[in-house]
Amino acid sequence: MSLFPLRPEVGEALWLLGAVRVVTAAAEAKRQKKLSAPQRARRRVVRLGRQLDRLQLALLYAQGMSDQTMEAAVVHHFDLLLSIREVADSWWQLHQDLLGVYPGVSAGLIEAVRQAAQRMARLSAEAPWTQVQRLLLQAQKLRRRVHRALQQMG
Repeated sequence: MSLFPLRPEVGEALWLLGAVRVVTAAAEAKRQKKLSAPQRARRRVVRLGRQLDRLQLALLYAQGMSDQTMEAAVVHHFDLLLSIREVADSWWQLHQDLLGVYPGVSAGLIEAVRQAAQRMARLSAEAPWTQVQRLLLQAQKLRRRVHRALQQMG
């Protein structure tokens, strides 16, 4: 009996999914280095909005797919974990970007972003749906507040 009873293709899918995420993150980091701190923060806020939307859709999909195969569930669970980690990383990066534009953005807003990063980093794919839903709604509200603050900076 194998320790990993799934077909080899599932392992390959997991590896490819992880590799695509790493390459995408590296390419984005390279693009971000060429921007000023305010430009980085603005771009990161937009990207974070897309990531939060994608994570919410993935979680909704997971709730409705109780009849999927074990292999599909493993790949989907791995994708959820990567998405959660990606969103947490984006919050931490946004926090750093906002520190670079302080005092153009209030210290209270910067602290709220740091706390959002901490909450997202502690989130797991097994968290109760109501907790995840509430966290995602709070994250979107905070993201909109940051977006408005950056627009007001000019």
